[in-house]
Amino acid sequence: MINITKYISIHPLTLALFAVSLYMGIFIETAFIFGIIFLHELAHFLAAKILGESPKQINIMPYGCSLATGKIKNDKKAVLIYLAGPLLNLFFMLFARHEIIFNTNLTMLLVNMLPIYPLDGGNILNIMLKRVSPYYKKISFFLGLFTLIFLAYYSYKTIYITPYPLIALLFLTNAFFAKQDEKYISLMRRIIESHNENELKFQILSAYEGESLSKVLAYAKKGSSLLVHVLDKKGKKVGVLTEGEIINAIPIMGKKAKLKDLLNTVEKRGNFG
Repeated sequence: MINITKYISIHPLTLALFAVSLYMGIFIETAFIFGIIFLHELAHFLAAKILGESPKQINIMPYGCSLATGKIKNDKKAVLIYLAGPLLNLFFMLFARHEIIFNTNLTMLLVNMLPIYPLDGGNILNIMLKRVSPYYKKISFFLGLFTLIFLAYYSYKTIYITPYPLIALLFLTNAFFAKQDEKYISLMRRIIESHNENELKFQILSAYEGESLSKVLAYAKKGSSLLVHVLDKKGKKVGVLTEGEIINAIPIMGKKAKLKDLLNTVEKRGNFG
């Protein structure tokens, strides 16, 4: 990721996408769509700030934008933050003077309110189900899965007319299953976290820079916080990573990312979160 500001970063492939769109003569259309998506995420960001939360960064990815934020403990605040983006799209729709502005924001609104985690609709659904059923995670998972199956059927029926539903399906499917991994990491963190931070001890671990983040995190033990000494191929220590940095990196970089990749990122930005 390339940091534009402290709160905004862009993926190199996104820059490549803009370059291709410029070559194909559709740069303005591409920039417009990304602009709407960015404003949607900015609404989430500002809502979180206003409500006293600490959003970390808006990431501009090739498939759109995402907001990295910590866990929001207050459900009412969470719902307001999740609704901020769709409400902004609704606002733009109400005052749109051009059809393309109306249609783009309508698409953003409808897609984001689908009951698929991690979309806004999926997050809000999780909060609502949590109040009525102890099995809310399983219910949410299967509702999201059934929605993806429906979208797959719709994409199959419309593939000869337009490829966009299929493209959207691929990105939503990737995001859906990627977030299942993130929830697993969060669960692991809650299990190994000490109830009393004052009694938290460090667990020192040495690992080669080619090891994956998820493999290293699996060594974390209850009642201690992992401190990883990263070694190069010759066994020389090249850096140190904390358990928190690894956990925060996995949702963005992926659980298969290597220690050396995270170490390079931390050295450039000072801290991953």
